[in-house]
Amino acid sequence: MKKILIILLFSYSSITHAGLLIEPYLGWDFGVGKTETTDVDFNSWDLGGRVGWIFKTLMVGVDADWKSMTPEFDSVEGATVDVTNFGVFIGAWLPLMLNFRVGYVFSSTWALENGDEDKGQGFSAGVGARLFFLALNVDYKYLTYDSELSSNDILLSVSVPFNLF
Repeated sequence: MKKILIILLFSYSSITHAGLLIEPYLGWDFGVGKTETTDVDFNSWDLGGRVGWIFKTLMVGVDADWKSMTPEFDSVEGATVDVTNFGVFIGAWLPLMLNFRVGYVFSSTWALENGDEDKGQGFSAGVGARLFFLALNVDYKYLTYDSELSSNDILLSVSVPFNLF
C-alpha cells in the first residue's frame, strides 16, 4: 500500500508539473564595464545556482553566482576581483525543452584584493535549452555600482536542472 501511495504522489506532481527547482551551473562570463573615465574588459569562469519553484510553466526563485577575475582597465591589467551576485528571477519552463527568465540582481559586490568593495544592483535575462539532464544557457546581466561603474555581462553556461517532486 505504501508503494502505491508513493507512486501516486510522484505521478500527481509530474502530471501537474509542480516541483522544486535546483539548478547548479558553471560557465564562462565575459563582458565590458564602463566608468566616466575608463573602460573595463573582463572574462572568467562563473559558478552559480538557481533554487526555486516550478508550477506548470511558471518558475520563480533565487539566483546566486560567484566569479574571480582580473579585469583589464584600458589595456592595463588590474587586481584580482571577486564578484558575488544575489538576485531573484521569474520565468517560463516550457515543455519544448526551453526556459526563459528575467531577474533582478538586488546585491552585486566587486571585492578587490586590497579589501575595497563596490556594491551594485541590476537586471538579468536568460534563455536555456534542456538536453536530457543538462541545459545550455545564455544569460545577460546589466549591473550598475556605487562607484559609477556599469557592466554588461554575457554568461554562457551548462547547468544540471533538477525538477524535484
